[in-house]
Amino acid sequence: MKRRKKKAVLSGISITETENSLVLFGEADDWTEKLSAGTAAAKLTKKPIVNRIVCRNGEDPGGICMPMNLTPEEFDGVYDAVIVGGGVVGAAVLRELSKWKLKTLLIEKECDLAFHASGRNDGMIHPGFAAKPGSKKAYYNVRGNAMYTQLTKDLKVPFVRQGSMILLAHPLYRLVVPYMLYRAKKNGVPGCRYVSKKELKKIEPNLACRAAGAFLMPTSGQLFPQKLVCALAENAVSNGAEVRLETAAADFRFEGNRIVEVVTNRGVIKTKAVINAAGGWADVVAAKAGDPFFTLHFRKGEDLILDKKAGAFIKKIYAMPRLSQLKSKSKGGGLVPTVEGNVLVGPTAHEVCSRDDYSTHADDIEELGKHIRLNGKLSAGQIITYFAGIRACSYHEDFIVEPSKRIGNLFHLAAVQSPGLASAPALAEEAAKWLIALLSEKEPVRPNENFNPVRNDRRYDFDLMNEEEKDAFLKENPLYGKIVCRCEQVSEGEIRDVLRGSPAPMTLDGIRHRARAMTGRCHGGFCTPRIVKIMTDELNLKVTEVYKKNRLSPLFFGETKGEE
Repeated sequence: MKRRKKKAVLSGISITETENSLVLFGEADDWTEKLSAGTAAAKLTKKPIVNRIVCRNGEDPGGICMPMNLTPEEFDGVYDAVIVGGGVVGAAVLRELSKWKLKTLLIEKECDLAFHASGRNDGMIHPGFAAKPGSKKAYYNVRGNAMYTQLTKDLKVPFVRQGSMILLAHPLYRLVVPYMLYRAKKNGVPGCRYVSKKELKKIEPNLACRAAGAFLMPTSGQLFPQKLVCALAENAVSNGAEVRLETAAADFRFEGNRIVEVVTNRGVIKTKAVINAAGGWADVVAAKAGDPFFTLHFRKGEDLILDKKAGAFIKKIYAMPRLSQLKSKSKGGGLVPTVEGNVLVGPTAHEVCSRDDYSTHADDIEELGKHIRLNGKLSAGQIITYFAGIRACSYHEDFIVEPSKRIGNLFHLAAVQSPGLASAPALAEEAAKWLIALLSEKEPVRPNENFNPVRNDRRYDFDLMNEEEKDAFLKENPLYGKIVCRCEQVSEGEIRDVLRGSPAPMTLDGIRHRARAMTGRCHGGFCTPRIVKIMTDELNLKVTEVYKKNRLSPLFFGETKGEE
């Protein structure tokens, strides 16, 4: 029956098998039909799917959106590697490569890092249980998860391993626990165990659902993802790496089967290797780089953010999924207490055509209410905002982590959907291992003996100080005692230090990502004018040069009063 269904879905579609891919041609009524054909084809082969089916209704995810007219820049000499993409994977690769004596550059087409998927997720460091045993997701997730304890300590990024639980909705579900323990053991997830109904009530006294127990995964954690990405890049830059924002990879030039130049909107970059970490645009970059062996499809997830007061009523990350979701493409969402005290609710999961449609919808927000109702102390009245993110997926629903089979100096880190955040440090090690081997074919690559893994961040140090230390620090740095954002208790000193960092934020959202100013209940209603004044002073800008998100979102268009 399933075989006949696949044939029906693929009816009228031409299939060509190449050395590296299965390529689909033909027409479909819409994106849903095109997606179904790609998913069905993936069940016929282990090869990546290239989906070239055309939608009759004109739906198409589109390609790279080039930044606006910008001043060309000089790129000095030949880089050992150019990393395309400023998300968590690209930033982690840049930092990993800064451990070596290499000339490396990360280019990001947006005006800041973590602009897309890496800045639009719940910040959960997954344990590795949900990933299919034997998959790349499972392997890199578990490896990456274990690295976060030391990594976040070095980068001074707040991180907590509060653990996560799958709530068992019915006593019969306990029969599945042995299978869950077996799966956890097979994936290498440590410490998992069954939690009785009595123990569960002690752990989470505010549970409002009739859970018959839970499956506990203690290695789960949570952090603020934008802070992590910026911290990775800042530490890499302090160790000699480079970052260029608003710089898009438009084309590539070759000598034989090797890339020698990356053509951007800012100029031409000479390089010995390219690492494709372009997130939702990784298939586009791969095609432009001469290796179109996979196509991505896109899944939107929407999340709610609850007020900080909600954080007092929940201790661990938890959800009550249906048993059928154990084999689902999505983990189903849940409640996620954050390191800052808020509670995240979600995400949802819906297939979409767009690479970057971050609109939110009332139906999805209403759907997330089922998670809120798991806790008797949480309510819709605690919602302060909501947001959406897009996951870039392969048709096999697994990461693509491999050197190109066609281009000799190209490495792909693509289709890195959830658990991509947890996997990023391990993926970075894999890319670095490949690059060192590639470059060592011509000459030895030596370690950077001056590499400092610890990031200099006075803001984080200040939070860890005792009262006596804070008093001494404030005497030398009085601006740290001048609170600008009251909701999040962010000081003028913190904001100015953020603006002096490298790479520095260019927008209000950039400051939001690094210091959490404007993320409270008032959404910057009180502190935005003061932050704008600090930005104009620190960066020597006019107020009309201050933007919220990017150059397309100016806050001011001109002065209402001025000299005649």
